[in-house]
Amino acid sequence: NNNNNNNNNNDIKEQHETQFQSHFKSKNQRPRIPILSYKNQYVILSKPPGMTMHHNTNSRWGRSKSPVLQTTIRKQLSRKPYLVHRLDHRTSGAVLMAFSSEAAAAMHGRLRGEGAVKGYVALVRGDLREEFQKRASDAGISDEDVDGNAPIVSERRRLFGREGTELMEKEYYGKITVDLPIKIDGVEKEAQTDFYFLASMDYDNNDEDNSNTCEDVNDGNVPYATKSLTLLLCRPHTGRTHQIRRHVQKALQSPIIGDSEHGDSRVNRFWREKIGLDRLGLHCWYLDLPEESSVETETLTSKEAELGERIQCIAPLPPDLSLALQSEELRSLWEEAIRVEPRLTMEPYDERGGTYGRNFRKRRDNDSHGTEIGAPSTIANTDSKPTAKWIGSSMSQDDMMERDTLLIVSDDDLVIGSESKRVGHEFTPLQPRGLLHRAFSVFLFDESTNELLLQKRASTKITFPNVWTNTCCSHPLHGMDVNEVDGPESVRDGSVMGAKAGAVRKLEHELGIPLGELKLEQFKFLTRVHYWAADTITHGVQSPWGEHEIDYILFATVPSKDAITLNPHPDEVDDYRWVSQAELLEMFADKSLLFSPWFRIIANRWMIGTDIKDGVGWWDDLNRTMKTNDFCDYEMIHRFDPPTEHLGGGGDAGPIFTET
Repeated sequence: NNNNNNNNNNDIKEQHETQFQSHFKSKNQRPRIPILSYKNQYVILSKPPGMTMHHNTNSRWGRSKSPVLQTTIRKQLSRKPYLVHRLDHRTSGAVLMAFSSEAAAAMHGRLRGEGAVKGYVALVRGDLREEFQKRASDAGISDEDVDGNAPIVSERRRLFGREGTELMEKEYYGKITVDLPIKIDGVEKEAQTDFYFLASMDYDNNDEDNSNTCEDVNDGNVPYATKSLTLLLCRPHTGRTHQIRRHVQKALQSPIIGDSEHGDSRVNRFWREKIGLDRLGLHCWYLDLPEESSVETETLTSKEAELGERIQCIAPLPPDLSLALQSEELRSLWEEAIRVEPRLTMEPYDERGGTYGRNFRKRRDNDSHGTEIGAPSTIANTDSKPTAKWIGSSMSQDDMMERDTLLIVSDDDLVIGSESKRVGHEFTPLQPRGLLHRAFSVFLFDESTNELLLQKRASTKITFPNVWTNTCCSHPLHGMDVNEVDGPESVRDGSVMGAKAGAVRKLEHELGIPLGELKLEQFKFLTRVHYWAADTITHGVQSPWGEHEIDYILFATVPSKDAITLNPHPDEVDDYRWVSQAELLEMFADKSLLFSPWFRIIANRWMIGTDIKDGVGWWDDLNRTMKTNDFCDYEMIHRFDPPTEHLGGGGDAGPIFTET
């Protein structure tokens, strides 16, 4: 029996190692923290167990070699995070962080305010079914009225954001409220926690011969309650240190499994050996901050609007806790729990991982559980699919808006996530300049005549239709067969093969240049430009669309215009022409012609305009531009606000790079 038990434990440990390899692959590898929602002002992440929140020299955890969450997130996102609340070292689950001290203070106030909810899943010792049945009876819930009419049921529905369970047993509608003060630094402080019943089990029922019980149990050294468990949903109304752990132990005499401070080491060891749970059985599963309604929306800045919007998020159970609950020993407990709360089965996800995580199979979740809470509500509802099998000729403009998955980047051009093309280009009060994403601009020249190929964007384009621009402007995408994601190293050495691969793909799609006629090595990467512009010319001053990009400038040449095939896609290009410098200047002077703002910026600043440094532009000496690195600048990101006519948009955005 001991050999069988050891084999089972080894199998569980191997499962845990496989499931957690994305967090801790080696001692020298930085853990990866799953991102549940990423916003300009805040981030919601899923903290793994065994990770301390911040450095603290007065704590044994601060002096240990355990990874620190605040430091890890700072390195992972390249932004300084500020803690809004804390979780215990061995507790996992949803953590809210802000990106400024002001935002952290605002979020902290909301989290402590009326209506805010933090919901925890707790695995505790003992069978509390009868206790919850008694509380339900005391509350006046009878067998006849457990169909959803009782006040406790409606409160539960509000609490966890979905319809109450359809099961009729009244223990599911009982609530135990523990109101016991907790001593903090020698001073007793008010503390209140609500506990809701999910499931319970008696391990003896699943192990009648007791042959697999641990040695301590056979010797009678461990309480009988060791072999019964209850799964609870917990809502703390206050935020005292170890509040749930203390309340469940003091008031219910049912300490959380794995709690070495408030529980029993013999009990913890028993379940560690049985189901491989070497952690605290507590997980912050649900987070809900209601929308602030004290100020009129029209008077809010975009930052204030984002800080005041509703935040509703579920952090799926982490692999170690989920595997333990789904083990053979706890099967009856798990099956009962997911009948009450099916969303416990939701799989871990990572918003920054792109299409796998953002909606984490939301359609399946909606169909199965009858709720719209699949992903956090702060995440866009567009279902951006991986674009590996990208066939532009078969997609409409609306199709590409939904299916193309942009690379969302930080101001320093570090990839921090992915989002649909539609969401990335929306200019709204919550994101007045859209989402900063990566792009490329191609300039194709005829070496024999020194002419540049221009295109006029089709009238069917959603953003900036009917404007003349450079040869090709588009975006590298997430999840392509040929990788289009460039890292910092490829930018430093100027290779940017991802951007070049995207350029070849779009030149074939927009202008019909067959694959193979332009090779990656023909492109020259010059520099990066960070700009934004609202499409006010097309859609008016309150335009819902615009661009906000870090644009990779790519030059390419062909021996003559006859060396390439041009067959423009009618939904992409209305017209094209080869022009000399003089002809382009004449076009710029023609007030009847519209031009893309990014093309004007690039042309005037570096190619032929009067602002060119040293009086020599990239187009003035094309041979030097293509064969030397004299004009290359891979370190600096040049930043520009748009011309005055392109300020505003749906978010009423003003200059950001010229502000003092």
